[in-house]
Amino acid sequence: MMLKRWVEKNNDKLIEICRNITKNHDDTMELYQEVIIQLFNKEEYMDELPDENKKYYFIRVANTNWKSSNSPYRYQRNKYIKNNTEYQEYMSDMVIDMDYITPPSMEWVNKKLEKLDWYDRDLFLLWLELGTFTQVSSETTIPINSVHKYIKKTIKYLNDEWDKEK
Repeated sequence: MMLKRWVEKNNDKLIEICRNITKNHDDTMELYQEVIIQLFNKEEYMDELPDENKKYYFIRVANTNWKSSNSPYRYQRNKYIKNNTEYQEYMSDMVIDMDYITPPSMEWVNKKLEKLDWYDRDLFLLWLELGTFTQVSSETTIPINSVHKYIKKTIKYLNDEWDKEK
C-alpha cells in the first residue's frame, strides 16, 4: 500500500503510538508530525515496505526521535524554544508595572544582590549578560532546570524588595 494511504488508514493508531512513547506528553502531536515528515522524505523506500513493517519502522523512528537528544525532532523543538518562547516567557517576569514612576536602577539591583549569596547573585548577573537560561546552562554546565529555579527565585526577591520600597 502507498505510504499516503497507509498513513490515512492508520492515522489514529500512529497517534496512539506517539502518545505511548511520550507517555501522553504535550508534545505528542509535534513528535507525530515530525515522524510523518521524515517518513514522507523516504516515501519511495516506505512504499516498498510491507504494511506491518511500516508500523515497526514508524515506531522505531518515533522512539529514536523522542529519546535521542540530537534527533531531528529534538533539534527542531530546541530551536523553536530558544528562538521563540523561552526568552520572552521568562523576561515577562521582569516587566515592571506601569504604576511605577521609574524602574529600579542597576545600582539599586546590585545593592540588593549584595544581600544574596554569591551563587544566586552570580547566576543572575550571568543571566542578565547572556540573556537566556539555555546560554547560562551551557556556559556553566548547571542543569537548565536549576538555572531557571535560582534565577526565578532572585527575580521574585528583587520584585518583592521593589514592592516594599514603593
